Amino acid sequence: MRTIPFSEGKSPLVLVDLIHSTRVKDVVQSEYCTAKKADTLYDIQVLMKEHHVGGVLITDKTGKRLLGILTVANIMRAFEEGTIQETAGLHMTKNVVTLDAEMPLSFAVEMFDKYSFNMLPVLNDEKLIAGVITPRDIIMYLLSSMNEEVAKLEESVKQAQSLIDKTAGADLEGFAQNKSRVLRYVTIRNDFNTAGKISNEIKTVLKNMGIDKKIIRRISVAAYELEINQVVHSYGGEMIFIITPEKVEILAHDKGPGIEDVDKAMKEGFSTATDWVRSLGFGAGMGLPNSKRVSDLFIINSAKGQPTDVRAVIFLDDKNKEKDANESQ
Repeated sequence: MRTIPFSEGKSPLVLVDLIHSTRVKDVVQSEYCTAKKADTLYDIQVLMKEHHVGGVLITDKTGKRLLGILTVANIMRAFEEGTIQETAGLHMTKNVVTLDAEMPLSFAVEMFDKYSFNMLPVLNDEKLIAGVITPRDIIMYLLSSMNEEVAKLEESVKQAQSLIDKTAGADLEGFAQNKSRVLRYVTIRNDFNTAGKISNEIKTVLKNMGIDKKIIRRISVAAYELEINQVVHSYGGEMIFIITPEKVEILAHDKGPGIEDVDKAMKEGFSTATDWVRSLGFGAGMGLPNSKRVSDLFIINSAKGQPTDVRAVIFLDDKNKEKDANESQ
Protein backbone atom coordinates (compact mmCIF):
# COMPACT_ATOMS: atom_id res chain seq x y z
CA MET A 1 0.00 0.00 0.00
CA ARG A 2 1.32 3.42 -0.95
CA THR A 3 2.18 5.85 1.84
CA ILE A 4 0.73 8.65 -0.29
CA PRO A 5 -2.23 7.80 -2.56
CA PHE A 6 -0.64 8.91 -5.83
CA SER A 7 0.14 7.07 -9.04
CA GLU A 8 1.94 8.64 -12.00
CA GLY A 9 -0.19 6.84 -14.54
CA LYS A 10 -3.55 6.76 -12.74
CA SER A 11 -3.87 10.03 -10.79
CA PRO A 12 -5.64 13.04 -12.37
CA LEU A 13 -3.38 15.23 -14.54
CA VAL A 14 -3.91 18.24 -12.27
CA LEU A 15 -2.57 16.22 -9.31
CA VAL A 16 0.43 15.02 -11.31
CA ASP A 17 1.14 18.60 -12.37
CA LEU A 18 0.83 19.84 -8.78
CA ILE A 19 3.24 17.22 -7.39
CA HIS A 20 5.86 17.97 -10.02
CA SER A 21 5.52 21.78 -9.93
CA THR A 22 5.54 22.13 -6.12
CA ARG A 23 8.93 22.30 -4.40
CA VAL A 24 9.71 20.45 -1.17
CA LYS A 25 10.42 23.81 0.49
CA ASP A 26 6.78 24.80 -0.09
CA VAL A 27 5.57 21.97 2.14
CA VAL A 28 8.40 21.62 4.67
CA GLN A 29 7.77 22.02 8.41
CA SER A 30 10.05 24.73 9.77
CA GLU A 31 9.48 23.52 13.36
CA TYR A 32 11.13 20.25 14.32
CA CYS A 33 12.83 18.59 17.29
CA THR A 34 16.61 18.39 17.54
CA ALA A 35 19.11 16.98 20.02
CA LYS A 36 22.90 16.79 20.29
CA LYS A 37 24.85 13.56 19.89
CA ALA A 38 25.95 13.77 23.54
CA ASP A 39 22.34 13.76 24.81
CA THR A 40 21.11 10.49 26.31
CA LEU A 41 18.48 8.34 24.68
CA TYR A 42 16.37 8.70 27.82
CA ASP A 43 16.30 12.50 27.49
CA ILE A 44 15.47 12.19 23.82
CA GLN A 45 12.52 9.84 24.43
CA VAL A 46 11.17 12.40 26.93
CA LEU A 47 11.52 15.06 24.20
CA MET A 48 9.64 12.87 21.72
CA LYS A 49 6.85 12.30 24.21
CA GLU A 50 6.49 16.00 25.00
CA HIS A 51 6.30 17.05 21.35
CA HIS A 52 4.42 13.97 20.07
CA VAL A 53 6.97 13.24 17.33
CA GLY A 54 8.29 9.98 15.94
CA GLY A 55 11.80 11.19 15.22
CA VAL A 56 14.45 13.66 16.38
CA LEU A 57 17.25 15.14 14.30
CA ILE A 58 20.70 14.86 15.85
CA THR A 59 22.80 17.94 15.08
CA ASP A 60 26.16 19.53 15.77
CA LYS A 61 26.61 22.36 18.30
CA THR A 62 25.04 24.92 15.95
CA GLY A 63 21.81 22.95 15.70
CA LYS A 64 21.84 23.31 11.91
CA ARG A 65 24.25 20.66 10.65
CA LEU A 66 22.60 17.21 10.48
CA LEU A 67 24.64 14.35 11.99
CA GLY A 68 22.00 11.66 12.25
CA ILE A 69 18.46 10.78 13.26
CA LEU A 70 16.79 8.87 16.09
CA THR A 71 13.32 7.34 15.83
CA VAL A 72 10.90 5.64 18.18
CA ALA A 73 12.23 2.30 16.93
CA ASN A 74 15.73 3.26 18.14
CA ILE A 75 14.36 4.21 21.55
CA MET A 76 12.35 1.00 21.93
CA ARG A 77 15.40 -1.07 21.01
CA ALA A 78 17.47 0.82 23.61
CA PHE A 79 14.91 0.00 26.32
CA GLU A 80 15.01 -3.68 25.37
CA GLU A 81 18.83 -3.75 25.34
CA GLY A 82 19.21 -1.71 28.52
CA THR A 83 21.15 1.09 26.77
CA ILE A 84 18.64 3.91 27.29
CA GLN A 85 21.21 5.94 29.28
CA GLU A 86 23.75 5.88 26.45
CA THR A 87 24.26 8.85 24.15
CA ALA A 88 22.51 9.55 20.86
CA GLY A 89 25.81 9.43 18.99
CA LEU A 90 26.14 5.72 19.73
CA HIS A 91 22.69 4.76 18.44
CA MET A 92 21.64 7.31 15.82
CA THR A 93 21.28 6.46 12.14
CA LYS A 94 24.17 8.26 10.45
CA ASN A 95 23.42 7.55 6.78
CA VAL A 96 20.25 9.59 6.69
CA VAL A 97 18.10 9.82 3.56
CA THR A 98 17.47 13.54 3.01
CA LEU A 99 15.70 15.78 0.52
CA ASP A 100 16.89 18.97 -1.15
CA ALA A 101 14.56 21.90 -0.45
CA GLU A 102 14.54 22.79 -4.17
CA MET A 103 13.48 19.32 -5.32
CA PRO A 104 9.98 18.80 -6.72
CA LEU A 105 7.51 17.22 -4.32
CA SER A 106 7.47 14.12 -6.53
CA PHE A 107 10.90 13.17 -5.13
CA ALA A 108 9.50 13.19 -1.59
CA VAL A 109 6.56 11.01 -2.65
CA GLU A 110 8.97 8.56 -4.28
CA MET A 111 11.21 8.40 -1.19
CA PHE A 112 8.31 7.78 1.20
CA ASP A 113 7.00 4.97 -1.01
CA LYS A 114 10.47 3.45 -1.38
CA TYR A 115 11.52 3.48 2.27
CA SER A 116 8.21 3.74 4.22
CA PHE A 117 9.65 6.46 6.45
CA ASN A 118 7.42 8.58 8.69
CA MET A 119 9.61 11.65 8.29
CA LEU A 120 12.42 12.97 6.08
CA PRO A 121 14.87 15.79 6.88
CA VAL A 122 15.10 18.60 4.31
CA LEU A 123 18.38 20.43 3.61
CA ASN A 124 18.95 23.81 1.94
CA ASP A 125 21.62 24.73 -0.64
CA GLU A 126 24.24 25.01 2.14
CA LYS A 127 23.39 21.49 3.36
CA LEU A 128 21.92 22.89 6.57
CA ILE A 129 18.60 21.74 8.02
CA ALA A 130 15.64 23.56 6.47
CA GLY A 131 13.02 21.45 8.23
CA VAL A 132 11.29 18.10 7.98
CA ILE A 133 8.48 16.69 5.87
CA THR A 134 5.99 13.88 6.52
CA PRO A 135 3.46 12.02 4.35
CA ARG A 136 0.69 13.84 6.22
CA ASP A 137 2.22 17.21 5.30
CA ILE A 138 2.11 16.24 1.63
CA ILE A 139 -1.46 14.91 1.72
CA MET A 140 -2.79 18.00 3.56
CA TYR A 141 -0.98 20.32 1.16
CA LEU A 142 -2.38 18.53 -1.89
CA LEU A 143 -5.91 18.56 -0.53
CA SER A 144 -5.81 22.28 0.21
CA SER A 145 -4.24 23.12 -3.16
CA MET A 146 -6.36 21.02 -5.52
CA ASN A 147 -9.25 23.45 -5.99
CA GLU A 148 -6.94 26.40 -6.55
CA GLU A 149 -4.80 24.46 -9.04
CA VAL A 150 -7.84 23.27 -11.00
CA ALA A 151 -8.97 26.88 -11.44
CA LYS A 152 -5.47 27.95 -12.51
CA LEU A 153 -5.22 25.06 -14.96
CA GLU A 154 -8.53 25.89 -16.59
CA GLU A 155 -7.47 29.51 -17.03
CA SER A 156 -4.02 28.62 -18.39
CA VAL A 157 -5.55 26.23 -20.94
CA LYS A 158 -7.84 29.01 -22.17
CA GLN A 159 -4.90 31.42 -22.50
CA ALA A 160 -2.70 28.85 -24.24
CA GLN A 161 -5.44 27.89 -26.68
CA SER A 162 -6.13 31.55 -27.43
CA LEU A 163 -2.47 32.20 -28.22
CA ILE A 164 -2.16 29.06 -30.34
CA ASP A 165 -5.27 30.00 -32.31
CA LYS A 166 -3.87 33.47 -32.98
CA THR A 167 -0.45 32.25 -34.16
CA ALA A 168 -1.38 29.07 -35.99
CA GLY A 169 -5.14 29.06 -36.53
CA ALA A 170 -5.02 29.89 -40.23
CA ASP A 171 -2.32 27.32 -40.87
CA LEU A 172 -4.23 24.60 -39.05
CA GLU A 173 -7.25 25.13 -41.27
CA GLY A 174 -5.15 24.84 -44.40
CA PHE A 175 -3.30 21.80 -43.14
CA ALA A 176 -6.57 20.05 -42.33
CA GLN A 177 -7.65 20.50 -45.95
CA ASN A 178 -4.40 18.89 -47.07
CA LYS A 179 -5.15 15.89 -44.83
CA SER A 180 -2.13 16.61 -42.68
CA ARG A 181 -1.75 15.64 -39.04
CA VAL A 182 -1.84 17.85 -35.95
CA LEU A 183 -0.67 16.27 -32.67
CA ARG A 184 -0.88 17.96 -29.26
CA TYR A 185 0.97 16.99 -26.09
CA VAL A 186 1.11 18.42 -22.55
CA THR A 187 4.38 18.82 -20.60
CA ILE A 188 4.58 18.95 -16.81
CA ARG A 189 7.17 20.78 -14.76
CA ASN A 190 9.87 18.52 -13.27
CA ASP A 191 8.20 15.37 -14.60
CA PHE A 192 11.48 13.56 -15.26
CA ASN A 193 9.80 10.14 -15.12
CA THR A 194 8.17 10.68 -18.53
CA ALA A 195 10.64 13.22 -20.00
CA GLY A 196 11.43 12.26 -23.59
CA LYS A 197 8.16 10.39 -24.13
CA ILE A 198 6.81 13.01 -26.56
CA SER A 199 9.86 12.93 -28.83
CA ASN A 200 9.77 9.11 -28.87
CA GLU A 201 6.11 9.09 -29.90
CA ILE A 202 6.76 11.63 -32.66
CA LYS A 203 9.66 9.52 -33.92
CA THR A 204 7.35 6.50 -34.17
CA VAL A 205 4.69 8.50 -36.04
CA LEU A 206 7.20 9.83 -38.55
CA LYS A 207 8.79 6.42 -39.05
CA ASN A 208 5.37 4.92 -39.85
CA MET A 209 4.84 7.71 -42.38
CA GLY A 210 7.99 6.64 -44.21
CA ILE A 211 9.92 9.87 -43.67
CA ASP A 212 13.68 9.80 -44.25
CA LYS A 213 15.68 8.65 -41.20
CA LYS A 214 18.00 11.68 -41.26
CA ILE A 215 15.01 14.03 -41.22
CA ILE A 216 13.41 12.06 -38.39
CA ARG A 217 16.64 12.39 -36.44
CA ARG A 218 16.59 16.19 -36.75
CA ILE A 219 12.91 16.41 -35.79
CA SER A 220 13.45 14.09 -32.81
CA VAL A 221 16.35 16.20 -31.54
CA ALA A 222 14.33 19.42 -31.76
CA ALA A 223 11.31 17.78 -30.13
CA TYR A 224 13.36 16.27 -27.29
CA GLU A 225 15.28 19.45 -26.50
CA LEU A 226 12.14 21.62 -26.48
CA GLU A 227 10.30 19.05 -24.36
CA ILE A 228 13.09 18.82 -21.78
CA ASN A 229 13.44 22.61 -21.78
CA GLN A 230 9.80 22.93 -20.71
CA VAL A 231 10.13 20.19 -18.09
CA VAL A 232 13.27 21.72 -16.53
CA HIS A 233 12.77 25.46 -16.88
CA SER A 234 9.04 26.18 -17.18
CA TYR A 235 5.82 25.68 -15.25
CA GLY A 236 4.80 23.18 -17.92
CA GLY A 237 3.08 23.80 -21.22
CA GLU A 238 1.99 22.36 -24.54
CA MET A 239 3.72 21.11 -27.67
CA ILE A 240 1.95 20.99 -31.04
CA PHE A 241 3.30 19.08 -34.03
CA ILE A 242 1.91 20.05 -37.43
CA ILE A 243 2.93 17.42 -39.99
CA THR A 244 2.38 18.20 -43.68
CA PRO A 245 3.75 16.66 -46.88
CA GLU A 246 6.27 19.53 -47.04
CA LYS A 247 7.42 20.06 -43.45
CA VAL A 248 7.06 19.36 -39.74
CA GLU A 249 6.36 22.37 -37.58
CA ILE A 250 6.79 22.31 -33.80
CA LEU A 251 4.98 24.91 -31.70
CA ALA A 252 6.15 24.87 -28.07
CA HIS A 253 4.21 27.10 -25.65
CA ASP A 254 4.77 27.15 -21.89
CA LYS A 255 3.16 28.90 -18.91
CA GLY A 256 6.24 30.89 -17.85
CA PRO A 257 8.24 32.10 -15.99
CA GLY A 258 9.92 33.30 -19.18
CA ILE A 259 13.53 33.90 -20.18
CA GLU A 260 15.20 37.05 -18.89
CA ASP A 261 17.88 37.15 -21.60
CA VAL A 262 17.05 35.18 -24.74
CA ASP A 263 20.45 35.87 -26.34
CA LYS A 264 22.23 34.26 -23.37
CA ALA A 265 19.82 31.33 -23.37
CA MET A 266 20.73 30.66 -27.01
CA LYS A 267 24.43 30.32 -26.21
CA GLU A 268 25.78 26.79 -25.83
CA GLY A 269 26.50 25.87 -22.21
CA PHE A 270 24.43 28.64 -20.61
CA SER A 271 22.01 27.16 -18.10
CA THR A 272 20.00 28.17 -15.03
CA ALA A 273 19.33 24.56 -13.98
CA THR A 274 19.85 23.67 -10.31
CA ASP A 275 22.53 21.26 -9.11
CA TRP A 276 20.06 18.45 -8.44
CA VAL A 277 18.62 18.80 -11.96
CA ARG A 278 22.15 18.56 -13.37
CA SER A 279 22.75 15.48 -11.22
CA LEU A 280 19.91 13.79 -13.14
CA GLY A 281 21.69 14.45 -16.44
CA PHE A 282 19.65 17.47 -17.55
CA GLY A 283 20.27 21.23 -17.74
CA ALA A 284 23.58 21.24 -19.67
CA GLY A 285 22.61 24.41 -21.52
CA MET A 286 22.39 22.82 -24.98
CA GLY A 287 18.61 22.54 -25.39
CA LEU A 288 17.72 25.69 -27.31
CA PRO A 289 20.99 25.83 -29.31
CA ASN A 290 20.54 22.20 -30.38
CA SER A 291 16.93 22.85 -31.38
CA LYS A 292 17.98 25.78 -33.53
CA ARG A 293 20.90 23.85 -35.05
CA VAL A 294 18.67 21.06 -36.43
CA SER A 295 15.84 23.38 -37.57
CA ASP A 296 15.49 25.11 -40.94
CA LEU A 297 13.50 27.86 -39.27
CA PHE A 298 13.68 28.69 -35.57
CA ILE A 299 11.85 31.55 -33.83
CA ILE A 300 11.70 32.13 -30.07
CA ASN A 301 9.73 34.80 -28.20
CA SER A 302 10.07 35.20 -24.44
CA ALA A 303 10.55 37.73 -21.66
CA LYS A 304 10.90 37.55 -17.89
CA GLY A 305 7.55 36.84 -16.26
CA GLN A 306 5.94 35.85 -19.57
CA PRO A 307 5.22 32.57 -21.39
CA THR A 308 7.81 31.33 -23.88
CA ASP A 309 6.83 30.48 -27.45
CA VAL A 310 9.09 28.58 -29.83
CA ARG A 311 8.44 27.75 -33.48
CA ALA A 312 10.77 25.21 -35.08
CA VAL A 313 10.32 24.10 -38.69
CA ILE A 314 12.07 21.20 -40.43
CA PHE A 315 11.44 20.77 -44.17
CA LEU A 316 11.10 17.27 -45.58
CA ASP A 317 13.05 17.98 -48.79
CA ASP A 318 15.25 20.70 -50.29
CA LYS A 319 12.68 21.73 -52.91
CA ASN A 320 10.15 22.73 -50.28
CA LYS A 321 12.88 24.49 -48.31
CA GLU A 322 13.82 26.61 -51.33
CA LYS A 323 10.17 27.28 -52.19
CA ASP A 324 9.39 28.48 -48.66
CA ALA A 325 12.51 30.68 -48.61
CA ASN A 326 11.54 32.31 -51.94
CA GLU A 327 7.98 32.96 -50.78
CA SER A 328 9.17 34.56 -47.55
CA GLN A 329 11.45 37.04 -49.35
